[in-house]
Amino acid sequence: MRGDKQMRKRTKVLLTATAIFMLSMMAGCNVQNQESKGDISAQTDENGVENEQVSNADLPFEIFTEGHDYSDLPYDMTRNFTYYLYLYEKNGWNYGTGWNNETGKALFQKVRDTGDERTIICPDCVTYKIQEYEGYIYAICNIGDQQYGLYKANDSGDNFHLIMNEATWFQIADNQIYYTWYDENKNQKLYKCDLDGANSELVLDGNTYYDYIFDDKVIYQDDPDGEHIKIKKLDSDDIITITNKNSYCPILDGKNMYYVAQEKSTKDGEYFGNLCKVDLSSMQETILKANVPDVIQYVDGYIYFQNPEDNNRVYKIGTDGKNLQMVCQDTNISDLQVKTSGILFANMTEDGSQLAHYYWANLDGTSKVDLVDENSWWRK
Repeated sequence: MRGDKQMRKRTKVLLTATAIFMLSMMAGCNVQNQESKGDISAQTDENGVENEQVSNADLPFEIFTEGHDYSDLPYDMTRNFTYYLYLYEKNGWNYGTGWNNETGKALFQKVRDTGDERTIICPDCVTYKIQEYEGYIYAICNIGDQQYGLYKANDSGDNFHLIMNEATWFQIADNQIYYTWYDENKNQKLYKCDLDGANSELVLDGNTYYDYIFDDKVIYQDDPDGEHIKIKKLDSDDIITITNKNSYCPILDGKNMYYVAQEKSTKDGEYFGNLCKVDLSSMQETILKANVPDVIQYVDGYIYFQNPEDNNRVYKIGTDGKNLQMVCQDTNISDLQVKTSGILFANMTEDGSQLAHYYWANLDGTSKVDLVDENSWWRK
């Protein structure tokens, strides 16, 4: 997950751990528009860490809807920003890219954890972002040598067909497909269309990343404007700017926003920063931990990340910045996906040339199963 913006964000060429996995198995509050800027003052916590406080100026809209249940929001945003791995779980099934030992090809499949039930959705296919919506599975796929596109199938796995070619990322919300694609200047813009791909229209006219739709709003990173995190009402031009630094991987929980703040952009080779929490009612920002990579994941009250201070082992920390724990002993981890039922993580060979193992484990790192093993439940 290192490199330029192609490796960090949704891109035209989704070259990620999926491709490495396949190769290895073959081998064996500022406010914008109606603007009202808050005053920022430095705060220092008991550990001597300087935080920032932004006064809660008169905002053009409420960020969270009173009485709304946001309990699933952090995990859904985590899945939204870490789609580049294999398993999407829904109703007891795991959907994603598998491997056919007989044909030597990648395939799109759904499998029970036990491996005793399996449906092949597409026999020659690598999948990226996957989402289930009202009885259908949607996925961005590469099929054979074709350019990737957004496909749709019944959740039973049949009627697999192309919806559109032009999608680098998507999210389905309120019976609309929201997706990103490039304009003639290679700026990534946010669009929406019907569930069959028809009636496309522009939602955000800019170069945006980390887009996520919630309630009647969209949160996103505004790349040209200092990579700041912003929230916009979908039915108006009102925008609230939450951060004033290079900011990555925002996750909301109904009260706070968690993100990684960096002094420099990843475009300048900077991939680590401060893990921060902003109380969106008071605009009080707290630094939870320094030296955290620009990809974080939130599950069951903990923020998970790969720790550069300990050979890239998987760690978790409480949302209050306390209870820092190592999750597992494995080192040289190249990718991580945290799920409510467990974690996926890869080990690279010592020279970093190829993937050595890809483990599925409990959230505490126990009961590991190597999905690369030809006898694992994930391989056909």
